[in-house]
Amino acid sequence: MWQILVPKGRELVVRFEEIDEAEKRRLCDFMLAQRVYLFVGSGVSLDSIGPDGEMFSAGKLREELVALNSLPSNATLQKAYSALSDEQVEKHITHHYTCTENGPTITRLANQPWRRVYSLNVDNCFESAFGSVIEANEFSPTSIETLNFDDSFVELLADKRASIIHLHGWVEQTQSGYVFSQNEYAKAMTRPNSWMLTLSQLIRTETFIVAGTSFDEIDVEYYLEQRSQKTVRGDVPPSVLIEPYPNKLTEMLCENHQFCLFEGTVLDFFSRLEAIDDRLRMPWRNNESDGLSGLDLPESERLRFSSNFHRPPDDPQKIPNPGRFLLGAELDWSMLAANSDIAREAFSDVRRDVVTAADSPQFKLILLVDEPGSGKTAFLKRLAFDLSRGSDEVFW
Repeated sequence: MWQILVPKGRELVVRFEEIDEAEKRRLCDFMLAQRVYLFVGSGVSLDSIGPDGEMFSAGKLREELVALNSLPSNATLQKAYSALSDEQVEKHITHHYTCTENGPTITRLANQPWRRVYSLNVDNCFESAFGSVIEANEFSPTSIETLNFDDSFVELLADKRASIIHLHGWVEQTQSGYVFSQNEYAKAMTRPNSWMLTLSQLIRTETFIVAGTSFDEIDVEYYLEQRSQKTVRGDVPPSVLIEPYPNKLTEMLCENHQFCLFEGTVLDFFSRLEAIDDRLRMPWRNNESDGLSGLDLPESERLRFSSNFHRPPDDPQKIPNPGRFLLGAELDWSMLAANSDIAREAFSDVRRDVVTAADSPQFKLILLVDEPGSGKTAFLKRLAFDLSRGSDEVFW
């Protein structure tokens, strides 16, 4: 369990830097395997560009809409939106939030494989940014799916590289309208809504990264209310709120809903993760490098395999530090390249048996049996690293 317990009277919020290094690595592993959900608000789109310039924050949009119809200066965004005519909605919402240039924040988020993306935003920034990912990696144009709050639930298919759910509507499906006012959101909550129901259930137990929104928004509170210390599982990595300017309320809500707090920007967060696991710099496995291009596999089967296995790197950085491994650190490819693991007498014999079995149609499985803690995983990883230096395709 990743939760940190502190004496009564001290700050209870768990900060990202306080989490055990092994848990941080496990979070990286889950992200690379596309097992982490993303939940975003307007903050992730502020450095993206639309027809009118940079996208408005919720506060800036409120000011613009209040001035547009000469409403009282203290009118809420919900009230200001409800006063708009259809023509004003088209110009100040649909037109303004149509992305023309992807900002660095949304670009970095789109370059990360997510289980699913739940968005409070009506813009199409994520779709636009992921279009660049599709082009760069030569993915199929159908590998992205976008679903609106009023669409029926569909299972996530293996051939989908990105799945984005717009909980408040979006600019490319204007016939469904937008959910801006509290009344509209209350109506959406009272009607059968598969996506709101699914999110409220997933957020109870699954790993989420939350960015671009605070926890004290009415819609965010609705989902977080389902999550507490009693619902969070100990066998998944911690969920994280990315917040550059946290306050006491932020910390209290993180504590109540079992989120750890990363104080910084989205770009800061990924810079920190990349320092922990370099594979996150290029997390997408393209069709040329997954090692399966010579096999006659359906695309869905190929993607399912690639999400669970990877090839040992061709030229890992050598970090000679045997002490880390001997003190219990997980053996990685850099340690193996530097020969920081322990040599085993049985290695040559087992290697020969594996090569023989790989060349024989009669053998499909080799079982390695030894006592718990004897180093079977390290032995197999060394074997995988050694065999991958040759012409065989090896997956870990």
